[in-house]
Amino acid sequence: MSGNSALSDGGGIYSVTYAPHQVSLNNVTISNNTTTSGVGGGIRIYETDPPPVVSFQNTIIADNSGADADCVGVLTSQGYNLLQTVSSGCTITGDLTGNLTGVSPNLGPLANNGGPTWTHVLLPDSPAIDAGNPSGCTDSADPPNFLTTDQRGELRPQGAACDIGAYEVQQPLAPLAVLSPNGGEIWAIDSTQTIQWNPGGVSGKVKIEISRDGGQTWTKLVSNTVNDGAYDWKVKSPISDQVLIRISSLASPSNNDTSDGVFTLGGGSVTVLVPNGGETLPISSKQTIQWSSSGLGGKVKIELSRDGGTTWVVLFSNAANTGSKAWKVAKPATTQARIRVSGVSDTGAVDISDANFTIQ
Repeated sequence: MSGNSALSDGGGIYSVTYAPHQVSLNNVTISNNTTTSGVGGGIRIYETDPPPVVSFQNTIIADNSGADADCVGVLTSQGYNLLQTVSSGCTITGDLTGNLTGVSPNLGPLANNGGPTWTHVLLPDSPAIDAGNPSGCTDSADPPNFLTTDQRGELRPQGAACDIGAYEVQQPLAPLAVLSPNGGEIWAIDSTQTIQWNPGGVSGKVKIEISRDGGQTWTKLVSNTVNDGAYDWKVKSPISDQVLIRISSLASPSNNDTSDGVFTLGGGSVTVLVPNGGETLPISSKQTIQWSSSGLGGKVKIELSRDGGTTWVVLFSNAANTGSKAWKVAKPATTQARIRVSGVSDTGAVDISDANFTIQ
């Protein structure tokens, strides 16, 4: 309610009755109204018998002019209002929770801010922003209905709570943002990991790219996927400790985000346990090669050296990484045997028997 005037009382609202009635103001803005010779530029409640009940919640009464500029009479608060000037002729009763008094709402001028009617925009520093009832702004029905749009038809709330008044500030949507991996993670080769991101305000699909050299070059990981914030990826070699993920909008490639820091693909470890040096293994006997691993996905390769590690032959090229593998010891005999276990995909994960063992 804006731009109204009266020669006498109540430039915006004049409430008077000789029969019981109630006026309910819910998320209303009463501003820029005036009275020239009366009182209550914003609202005048005439105290008849019985007096009218005028209640207000999540409502702005401010920037009105005239004697007792914003209000005269008894206003029944239902909480979370902004009343700029409480003069001697204005009495506020009821629930005072969340009320703001003596402050300016910092309204813009009455203007076409969208929707079928003009409104007063809340300027960026307005104390009315997110200051409505945190449980939700409602009408006066019994039970009350939530007010899900403002005067323009824009959705509310847009922030932590609805804004006080008839105008709901449109909060900017969170930007597209990579959440994981975002720096420091170690992902095992051949493990399944979830790339996560904040979809932000991006419509349509997104592209996922990977860099293994700290962002100097990029390759496509997924050419297009639904922008739902998650994508399961089976990690592939080559290994690198300079890996980044980039998510980009297909419709607007400049709308993108990259991991804040590098992470590692691979980086697993393996430790040979048996044989690890000093054992004597009879030819044609059945033995168990044992190892442990950490952060190592996929299969392992097991090799044997008979010359202390100078040359190697493959015993098993693609063994399951279960920590043990049965092996039938074969000729020729040697006192300089060693076992080497390494990741098939994560080639940086490798270990050799600590010392020579004997085959005889």
